[in-house]
Amino acid sequence: MFNLPHPHRPFIATVAIVCFGSGIVGAHSAHAIDTHVAVTEAQAAAKVYEERRQKLDAALSEAEAVSQQAASVTESEDVATAVDVLQDATVRAASTARTAESAAVAAAGTADGDDVVAPITATTMSPSPQVTADADAESGESTDEASPVEDESEQISTEGATAVGNTLTPEDDVPATDDASPSPDDAASSSDTETDADADADADADTDTDADATEAEPTPTAIGDASAASVEATEAQADPELVVNSDTFAGPDDARAAAASLTAASEELESAAASVAAEARRLEVLAEDALLTKALSDFDAAVTDAQDAAADADERIAEVGDRVVDPEVLSSYATARANLRSMVSTTLETHDSSAALTRLEALHAAVVAHADALGAVRASHEEWIDTENAARAEKNEAAEAAYEAEVAQAREDYAAANRAAVAARQNGWSGQPSGVSGSNGRLTAGSLDSLDFASGHSLQRDAAAALEAADDAYYAETGRHLSLTDSYRSYASQVRTRAAKPGTAAVPGTSNHGWGMAVDMDYASAQWLAANGAEFGWVHPTWARPGGSKPEWWHLEYVATEVGEFEAPDEPTLLKDLVSVFDDADDD
Repeated sequence: MFNLPHPHRPFIATVAIVCFGSGIVGAHSAHAIDTHVAVTEAQAAAKVYEERRQKLDAALSEAEAVSQQAASVTESEDVATAVDVLQDATVRAASTARTAESAAVAAAGTADGDDVVAPITATTMSPSPQVTADADAESGESTDEASPVEDESEQISTEGATAVGNTLTPEDDVPATDDASPSPDDAASSSDTETDADADADADADTDTDADATEAEPTPTAIGDASAASVEATEAQADPELVVNSDTFAGPDDARAAAASLTAASEELESAAASVAAEARRLEVLAEDALLTKALSDFDAAVTDAQDAAADADERIAEVGDRVVDPEVLSSYATARANLRSMVSTTLETHDSSAALTRLEALHAAVVAHADALGAVRASHEEWIDTENAARAEKNEAAEAAYEAEVAQAREDYAAANRAAVAARQNGWSGQPSGVSGSNGRLTAGSLDSLDFASGHSLQRDAAAALEAADDAYYAETGRHLSLTDSYRSYASQVRTRAAKPGTAAVPGTSNHGWGMAVDMDYASAQWLAANGAEFGWVHPTWARPGGSKPEWWHLEYVATEVGEFEAPDEPTLLKDLVSVFDDADDD
């Protein structure tokens, strides 16, 4: 026979005394009292079962919270192992809960097999909802409804008793059985019927329990995945309490057997909850150590990064100086910099991961604030740079315009000087020019310059520079270069020319070709230079013009050695564009 826990015995004795005092002494009355006592035992066991179920739910919830805390440090081998162990414990606990649930359902089931207890729902780390649904379908259990009570007067519960310590004391006297108890014949008939139905229910319950244990074995799942499904199920419906009615059992022995089964299920839940709680505590300790180690390491790394960033920023701020549009950004940066300096210079607590993480978050916030303040300085500085460069561009444009005017004036002055020299020497050049060494037809190499546009030709330096300038003008006008047939002529070459052209060639040693001061050209080039050469110091001598002593339309001479090469005014020193001191920041 099931022994009622010691705290409930005074209550049962009280019920017996009251019943005896009321004259309930017949066999039927004794049976009713025994039934009442047995049902009360079952109800007490059901209450303990509910408490153990809630305790397991709490342990699973705590395990989930600890696992989430440890999720960020699972790279630690010890933590990862502890997570696995805790996961195994929660899976076993969920399986135990399902088995206990089946046993509780069977123990508290009605005579016709309907369930009167909702399934146990682990609030954390339970098997997937599909596994639970499959197991329920296989076992034939219903998780939604409790067995209805046809007559409230026949329901026996603990609602009429008050807990005093661990003892249940009736609030009111037990009613007389003369009015409330059925007749002996009715009771016997009811007892026989209930006994048969209960036997069938027990057989079904045994079968369902075996199937439930086999088919509903939970599959291990990741802690996060399992918890998400179970939390959703928990939010959908809360676990109702186990309901035990007087008409649930065929007799007192049936009720005591149910109490024993519920007590065994409670013990299984208690053991599972203890196992989960122990592993959760172990993981919590390991996770705390790992979190603290990680937080300290992350803080040190963050301090190093912050110090490097601040040092670089300090250099840039020094370069910025006061070159900002809004000086207020410099004050804001100074405040952010001081706060960051304070954060990196303080000592971190080394015994509390939560405090360390809080300080790490504060450091990150200071780093972000420092970066934002530096960004504001950069934006203001670069706005100042843009404004300054725009002003410099205007100054440079004015300077270049003034320079171009100076160059134009210098060219006009140069052309005027050349025209004056040409006007004074209309009959061509006479004598040895300045800047040459040697004799006519025998000038040193350093006395002559080659012509860039006419390969193989060279002239006295001033003459060469003037003809280069004339060629530039000719090319700009016609798209062609001046074409030469002769330029500086050596003494030997003059001898050959004199022999070939005795009527037109000068005596060797007297020709201006020998001084590098004359050129012979094709017709088009000669005509253009005769018309425009005065600007550059070149003249078609009067003796070589039509009607002259020796007409040579191809022959022209340079006569402005005193004017020399054109010298442009010095170019202005233009203001360079300023660049932001942050220009290379994006490459860092």
